[in-house]
Amino acid sequence: MNLKDAYISCEKVIAMHSKSFYKAFSLLPKEKRKAVWAVYAFCRTVDDIVDEGTNSTEELAQF
Repeated sequence: MNLKDAYISCEKVIAMHSKSFYKAFSLLPKEKRKAVWAVYAFCRTVDDIVDEGTNSTEELAQF
């Protein structure tokens, strides 16, 4: 996956899971907006692993 595709993937995560954050942060300049998407996607993924994973320690290490 290249960097452009990674940002697109991150955008999809925030758009699907937090419509209000997505809308609010869409007003930022492009580079800052992409950074917020990346941080949100990281935090969301880690949180989901801990909350919903079957083996959180291993899944976090894998991630």
